[in-house]
Amino acid sequence: MKPFRHCLIVAFALTLAAGCASAAGTVTPSTHPRPKTVTKTVTDRDKGKTVTLHVGDRLKVVLASTYWTILGGSPTVLLAGKQVTTPSRNVCVPGGGCGTASETFTAHGKGRSTVNASRTSCGEALRCTGGKGEFSVTVVVN
Repeated sequence: MKPFRHCLIVAFALTLAAGCASAAGTVTPSTHPRPKTVTKTVTDRDKGKTVTLHVGDRLKVVLASTYWTILGGSPTVLLAGKQVTTPSRNVCVPGGGCGTASETFTAHGKGRSTVNASRTSCGEALRCTGGKGEFSVTVVVN
């Protein structure tokens, strides 16, 4: 009987030591894994902001005019999709650019990149002035 008690005491001591080591800084895997893919959407209102993604996540850029041309950043960080231009279903004056331009990027590698967009027309026969024809967001991939 004594050897059995001795084994129980040793097992308890080892369990206690393992718990203390874990509390002292040993990294344990998370019990809540991160979702496989997250898609974050940015719009005209997000101009100049920074977006944080993880490798595998997606960034969808949706800008409110069909005149935008969206340019991807560094291909080692972000893989660009294909730009899609969607005209508005509402009545729009010719040359108004009503609708959206969008593109989805995939976070490919860790690092920092910038997604830019530009346009020269800001409405019917109106040339963009100031920063109205420019858009950018900074993307940080962890």
